[in-house]
Amino acid sequence: MISTSLRVFEDEFITPAGLSKKLNISLELLESMLETLQVPTLQFHTNSGSALQEIIDRRFELKIKMHLNRLVAL
Repeated sequence: MISTSLRVFEDEFITPAGLSKKLNISLELLESMLETLQVPTLQFHTNSGSALQEIIDRRFELKIKMHLNRLVAL
């Protein structure tokens, strides 16, 4: 049950660091694009208490890729 839940979660969400690696762009550029495109991120506290972890809904991945392609075309 837990492994199935984790698999479903990973299919639906990705971290900004993971997405920047997948798109082969810097994390700073991705964060700027997320802000420009107003892509919502989910933030939650990690076990350390003060640190926040962000995740992005994978449904926004295509929108981000299209924006990146427009930037490259300029």
